[in-house]
Amino acid sequence: MNGKLDYYYLLIGFTLVFIALLIISAITMGCCTWFRYQFLSVRRLLIREHNDLEMRRWIPTFKYHKKEEEEEKAAPECVICLSPFDEGEEVSQLPSCRHLFHAGCIYLWLHRNNNCPICRAIVLLHAINMSM
Repeated sequence: MNGKLDYYYLLIGFTLVFIALLIISAITMGCCTWFRYQFLSVRRLLIREHNDLEMRRWIPTFKYHKKEEEEEKAAPECVICLSPFDEGEEVSQLPSCRHLFHAGCIYLWLHRNNNCPICRAIVLLHAINMSM
């Protein structure tokens, strides 16, 4: 009779150890998943900040001044926000196609797209080619 009782205690002991290992494994997997998500979030943020710096480096910003031939015509406008360029306003010119946009508009555009909103020329590849 003592042998059967020892067998049940041994079986219960192994079952409890197995359940404890399952719980520890689940907690470990949850922690690893959470840390991985946090790492990827930080990585995405760092990449975005790096891209912002690269964008500002390759896409110059300057004050807009009307040319004499533009005085007679309607003022050119930013195709992203559809607002005309005002004298002295911050504008950016894409290096690949030379199109003008409000500085804030083109930076927001390039966060989601990698091309010119007018001619669809790839912006970032041209910037990399210019640096070589």
